Amino acid sequence: MKKLLFGLIAAVLLSNLSFSQVNSTSIKGIISVDLKNKLVKEVSEISKNEDIVYSTINLVFKCSDKMQTFSTEKELKEFISKEPTKVNGTVELFVDNELVFTTQIVDGEKTKEEVFNSLSTDKKYPCTYKGIRQCAIDGIHSQNWFEMATCIAEGFNCVVVFYINCTIDNC
Repeated sequence: MKKLLFGLIAAVLLSNLSFSQVNSTSIKGIISVDLKNKLVKEVSEISKNEDIVYSTINLVFKCSDKMQTFSTEKELKEFISKEPTKVNGTVELFVDNELVFTTQIVDGEKTKEEVFNSLSTDKKYPCTYKGIRQCAIDGIHSQNWFEMATCIAEGFNCVVVFYINCTIDNC
């Protein structure tokens, strides 16, 4: 009788709990591109300066139904870092709320990728905001899956590095 009563109490308590499950993670931030001084950096707010162009960056990973769910975003990022061959999902890169790149990941391998709004086909980038932005998008697009997993785990700094490298290479 005690086991039955305990089981009923446990069932009632468990039914009232809500379990939060995480199946996506994103990296967000603001990049400033100072075209006059050729500097790119992460910033926390936008200021008024005609020589600086700002861009919001959002790199999103969404798990597919094949993957387990996680109780925290930190657990998901750790899983991506430690078990890249078990990762299934979609990676999307948004620049200024515009989807510019997406790729499907199946068992840790890129299977389908698409670049949107390509500004240049000959890979020569002008020293302009649009040129630097396209260079960074193409750089992120050209990563292999492991580099992309590392970039997701690394966070917003990964995207900043692409902007900095493109500014140095093209200005």
